[in-house]
Amino acid sequence: MAHGDAGLFFQQEKALFGDKFSDMPSAIASRRAGPAFEFGFPAADGSGSSFGSTVENGRPYYAWNCYAHTSGDRYTTNGKPGWTSFSAEGNLIFARVPLANASNQAPVEAFRLGADGRGEFALGPIAPNYVVAGVQVVGPRGAAVPDAAMAAAAPTKAEFDALAGTVNTLLSRLRAHGLIA
Repeated sequence: MAHGDAGLFFQQEKALFGDKFSDMPSAIASRRAGPAFEFGFPAADGSGSSFGSTVENGRPYYAWNCYAHTSGDRYTTNGKPGWTSFSAEGNLIFARVPLANASNQAPVEAFRLGADGRGEFALGPIAPNYVVAGVQVVGPRGAAVPDAAMAAAAPTKAEFDALAGTVNTLLSRLRAHGLIA
């Protein structure tokens, strides 16, 4: 180690932690159940965060203000409520770990990005009645298509043109009197 390099780790080969198994060409591998890496502000009030894999199903996760519990797919907090994001069956899920100082908490799903590309809040879709990129998204109130009553109430082209003419006439008169620029 050169002068001033205290605390630095030099390794020529991959650094392996945990179960000593790796299937990627990464520089560092940590393969084990539970929190693999810890990061965050150095305080004992729950500011620490982690990433790794859950114990029961091995789901990869990132956790803010919490870490994977020692059993199951549950989390522990140490002073602050937490958040976690994890992968399950191709979905990316964002969940709350609601209690500020408790262990063995099941995550409470708040939002998911589905394997099919759709985003959804736990209480319903983000955009329940919109067509995105030609794909109709059907929400709790139905599809985003006008019904017969709405179509019947819509103005005809002639009615719309007459209204636009009236608005333009009004604007011209207001300009002529110096009320608008």
